[in-house]
Amino acid sequence: MRRVKRGGFPGGVRLVAALCCLALAACARVGELPGGEPDREPPHLISVVPPDSTTSIRLQPAFELLFDEPLSSAAARRAVHITPNVRTEVKAAGRRLHIQVLEALPPDTLVVVTITKQLQDAPQRDNKITREIVLTYSTGPKLRGAALFGRVFIKGKTDKRAAVVWEPVQRDTTHTARPVVGPVAGVDAEGLFRLGGIPPLVPFRLRAFLDANDNLRADESELAAVWPDTFRLALGEVRRGLALDVTDPKEPATLVGVAVNSTRLRGSLAVALRRLMPALDDSALADTTRSDPRRGNTRPIARRDTSAWAPAYARLDPRHVPRGAWQLVYASPRGDYSVRVAPGRVALVAFVDVQRDSLPGVYARADSSGFDWEPLVLGDTLDVLPGAKLRPRALDVR
Repeated sequence: MRRVKRGGFPGGVRLVAALCCLALAACARVGELPGGEPDREPPHLISVVPPDSTTSIRLQPAFELLFDEPLSSAAARRAVHITPNVRTEVKAAGRRLHIQVLEALPPDTLVVVTITKQLQDAPQRDNKITREIVLTYSTGPKLRGAALFGRVFIKGKTDKRAAVVWEPVQRDTTHTARPVVGPVAGVDAEGLFRLGGIPPLVPFRLRAFLDANDNLRADESELAAVWPDTFRLALGEVRRGLALDVTDPKEPATLVGVAVNSTRLRGSLAVALRRLMPALDDSALADTTRSDPRRGNTRPIARRDTSAWAPAYARLDPRHVPRGAWQLVYASPRGDYSVRVAPGRVALVAFVDVQRDSLPGVYARADSSGFDWEPLVLGDTLDVLPGAKLRPRALDVR
């Protein structure tokens, strides 16, 4: 029988124990487990050197921002804006964003460093910051600036992609190397913005736009609108309560209304619209070039001036509506109608289309003894704004 030393173990037992220790060591090793929760948090700013609101900075300063996670270098280069517009060198190394100004800033000047919402963490995570970072400095002993507070709507609704930018009224035409870039700010989820760092005593306008690509620039392809007022703020002045709704000037409006056939004639009730030229009155409805719909008729036609609808026809002056000049829609059996129309001044008419030819004019009477005039009524002349929703007065054809 094989003898075993006291306090020892057989070789096989020692081998099993060694393998177990190695397995336990492997399990205890700290590391990232595959299949864990993905990173959905954007980078958060921890510190800035020099701190925000620092005065008397150098004319060619350097700024260093520290975040809580590594940054995307390409996104960082696109995200940095500085006012006044000067050449810069932008580098992202790990969690640090370094900005070096390469040319001298003017003395005693307000400097605004803006990091747009294009900034994001390392590639393959793609978590952009939710709001731009705005830092204000001065090359002089004081922060000399003004501010605006307000709200922006896009087509009547808040949109967190909206932004506002400061634009001087009279641009400096002596230096054409680079366009003037002014303070710019995005909005929050409620459409509210704070635009600081505005140069005092400089006339300017405020442009609001839909910043679809998060670069804080009003690109030509982006929806934009300018405040109707020109601003000029004093040193340290804060203006509040601004509001602007940005709409597409070519966006069609929606007309929703009711048309009623109160006559004894049967026929589809049609509503027709015609866009009028600016500065023209209802006489623009007239069209003397129309062909005569009675041409070739052998049956008698009632005189138009004896018709119950003669006043409406006299103002409209059609023997019929020329095809292509009017936009036509038929009301439902209940009289409801809805139509999209381009912005501008619009004339509105309704008629009973007895002849079923989509044109107001003469129709053959039921007894076939002759022709009479279809019932016609003129509605309001409407000033249609882009994207508006209008409900004209009911059109009652009697």
